[in-house]
Amino acid sequence: MKIMFIVYHDINSEARSKEIYQVCNRIGDAYLITYRQPHNVNKNIYVSGNGKRRYFPFIFKAVKMLRIIKPDMVVLHDNYTSPLIPFIKLFYGSYIVYDSSELFIKSNIRRNKGKRIKSFLALLFNYFEKKYLKKADLVLAANIERAKIMKDYFRLNSIPFVFDNIHKIEEKYNIEYCIKNYKRFFVNNKFNILYAGGVRKDRETYTLADTFKRLGKGYFLIIVGSATQLESSEFKDYLKNNTIENVIYLGFVSRNNLKYLIENSAASISAFKMDTYNNIFCASGKIYESIFLNRPIIVTENPPLKRLCAEKKVGISSNDFYFSIKKLHLNYDYYYKNVVKYHQELENAYNSRLKNLASLLIDKYKNKINGDYKHD
Repeated sequence: MKIMFIVYHDINSEARSKEIYQVCNRIGDAYLITYRQPHNVNKNIYVSGNGKRRYFPFIFKAVKMLRIIKPDMVVLHDNYTSPLIPFIKLFYGSYIVYDSSELFIKSNIRRNKGKRIKSFLALLFNYFEKKYLKKADLVLAANIERAKIMKDYFRLNSIPFVFDNIHKIEEKYNIEYCIKNYKRFFVNNKFNILYAGGVRKDRETYTLADTFKRLGKGYFLIIVGSATQLESSEFKDYLKNNTIENVIYLGFVSRNNLKYLIENSAASISAFKMDTYNNIFCASGKIYESIFLNRPIIVTENPPLKRLCAEKKVGISSNDFYFSIKKLHLNYDYYYKNVVKYHQELENAYNSRLKNLASLLIDKYKNKINGDYKHD
């Protein structure tokens, strides 16, 4: 079987895309269409725009390779690829799997002042996704909350299959490098917490900084993740101007170094605003990265995060960070034991999830070819 995976993400850093590509390789001869060359892979890779993230060269490359390869199955990732659905159905009749890791609904698309092209494209992708997603043969969602919303909003015949963002950092870090660069942040006898959400005003970075100022010297927050030079500079000025001395921003770190930081922290924070469907029904893989390293989580009250904490008792879900951190610190042994227990449950699911998804895609495809087929 020839299976084509079309993804407008950097597959080297986007864990879900990397997993979907692994599934494609399990099924048959996999062809990857993307704008960024994946590490250590050279066979059947078609890179658009000379490796630059430019949409129209990407979509033109995808159309060209569809005509040449004529795949039996096409896996599309997120709404960047939604304009291809009617094209594939009309000219090739390939079996279409649509993987949705984001949930963008028209009323919740942010209009960016001064970025009219991006706003227009966002609305255009939403239009194609809303109009044509029902033509996909199988739809994947990142959690059950999103799956239920998608069935109604996109008028699908059945609920999407849930492929969770259960991510695990398997990379190994250089211990000498990490000790040299990070150990000094963990020798302070404080309750150290990691936040990997980067620095942005429309996230919770500033709220967390203010919270740790209230918490005082017994607590320490380490922030890592992306930020523009301006965002980084403004945040560091904010810390200085408000005499917040127990918060530090270390910038973007690699996944292997992130593993060291999580292992040496008491807990990690995953926070999302309650502003858009994509944020409210977040499908963060970061919480699982923490759990796989036996670290409890502090999360906001977004339904998927709240459900996990309620069911597995692996952390605290509250929009009051001060309350959450104090409670976790006071009852740390209880939450730590629950995380260790759930970690063991996750290992079994993690080791079989790619195999199970590959089997599902093969079975669904064979059912369609043999005529025993029900549209999903």
